[in-house]
Amino acid sequence: SQDFTTDFYFRQTWKDSRLTFEKRPNIAALSVGSEVAEKIWVPDTFFANEKSAYFHEATTPNTFLRINFDGEVLRSMRYVCFTCSLFANNESFL
Repeated sequence: SQDFTTDFYFRQTWKDSRLTFEKRPNIAALSVGSEVAEKIWVPDTFFANEKSAYFHEATTPNTFLRINFDGEVLRSMRYVCFTCSLFANNESFL
């Protein structure tokens, strides 16, 4: 197998009724950092063919959360390195 290295943003959305709040004229959503992600429920997502993974944390964790007044949550993170099954022979390129 070969390694396929990629740098991308992984985004997830879900609704959590416990995070709803009253919409105000200038506040329809809250943008918060990774410290909030440690205090709320988040999906336990994984990649079955993951070889190794790391989050970019040069100065701070690279996680973004936006919580809308209706409880919709958007989480965005930078990620990863995958393993890629690639079987090639001379005929593959003919």
